[in-house]
Amino acid sequence: VSAKTDGFTETGAGNLNLSYSSSKSESLEAEVGLYLSKDFILSGGRVFTPRVNLGAAFETMDTSISIASRFSEIDGIPAFMGSSPEISRSRLIAEAGADLSLSDRVTISLDYRGSFRRREMLHSGTLSLKFDF
Repeated sequence: VSAKTDGFTETGAGNLNLSYSSSKSESLEAEVGLYLSKDFILSGGRVFTPRVNLGAAFETMDTSISIASRFSEIDGIPAFMGSSPEISRSRLIAEAGADLSLSDRVTISLDYRGSFRRREMLHSGTLSLKFDF
């Protein structure tokens, strides 16, 4: 994934407006893991499918983003740099979820995804209802 931000200049602050250079960051993450799931046939032909995924990922490209800025109306002052916090290259992944078919055409799903880096934890959950027609 490549993300580019075009340069821009602030307005409204007169001589204190800042001009920012364009910036670019790239990400390519390698991931390995173990995925397990099992279908259980319930009464009435409904299917219950629990699943789990445990893995690890490694960022092979940028781990921080930097941007240069300067005062747009004042000459002679050097540009100054701003940087995002550097992220850890490696992270652990934990996912769990389940599907329950309510009929041949309706399925309800519940999912959790966790991503764990040094100084960063991300959690998300999803509840979905799927209709096939």
